[in-house]
Order: sequence, then C-alpha cells, then structure tokens
Amino acid sequence: MVTYNATKGAILTMAKCLALDLGQDNIRVNCLCPGNIKTPALVNHAKSLGKTYDEVAKELAPLNFLGRIGTAEEVAACAAFLVSDDASFVTGATLFVDGGYSAK
Repeated sequence: MVTYNATKGAILTMAKCLALDLGQDNIRVNCLCPGNIKTPALVNHAKSLGKTYDEVAKELAPLNFLGRIGTAEEVAACAAFLVSDDASFVTGATLFVDGGYSAK
C-alpha cells in the first residue's frame, strides 16, 4: 500500500502547487477524492474476493458516517460544482466525496 498511498499524497500536493502556479492565469485546480463508490471496479473487486457486490457493500458501508456506498452521480455532481461558476473562488482545495470516511 505504500506506493498507492504515497501517490495519493503526491496528487494532493501537486494540485495545491498547480493552484499556486496557475492562479495568476485565473486557472483553478482542485482535487476530488471519492471514497467507496458503486462502479464496475468495485463490483470487480468483490468478484476478485469471491463475494457479491452486495456482500462487499454491506461490509464497506458502515465504514463511513452515512452508512452507504456512494454513486457515480454523486461524484459527478461534485465535479460539476467544482468546474462551475459557483466555485469560481475555489482553488487548491480537496473535496472528499466519501460519506465522511476520511473524517474519522
């Protein structure tokens, strides 16, 4: 997990550095960090464990404050916000879309 986790940290820092470097050109850079989201990758992960998606979802859902798996539509809505004019003064930010998992 060291490589995976180090890469995640590097991406967060890179986004902040890019926000700093590109802000003068009115270019905003933010980082969107989804948690457990129902995607084909999660379904395939369940299969690789010899389990159904529902079994894995039942195990993962209690790990966040909202007690469920997120949807791709929820992540897309957050991405749409970040690229919208409503977020015109948001840069260098990290938005966790993980049901509160990272707040633990």
